[in-house]
Amino acid sequence: MKKDYHKTQIEPAGPFSPWTPGMEPPKQPVSYVIEVLGCIGEDWSEWFNGLSIQCHEDKGISMIYGDIKDQAELFALLTKIRNLGLSLIRLNGNV
Repeated sequence: MKKDYHKTQIEPAGPFSPWTPGMEPPKQPVSYVIEVLGCIGEDWSEWFNGLSIQCHEDKGISMIYGDIKDQAELFALLTKIRNLGLSLIRLNGNV
């Protein structure tokens, strides 16, 4: 028997999903701190969409931080980090 998908009610993403129909989406983090292994100079700031960059040579890490407008921009930045061959150590977002 064929299932009529037009009459199917949309369900949450899975049995453990906190989403229910009619819920407001959660607030997305606005300010992010991305830590990567290795030192990147501040001159890379423009390439990272104008985010600030701080290198901690004693720890061998760089912090890329600032406001990111949405997840698409965040994923684009993570792709740039991957393409540079940098190892992601930590990603923190604050609402």
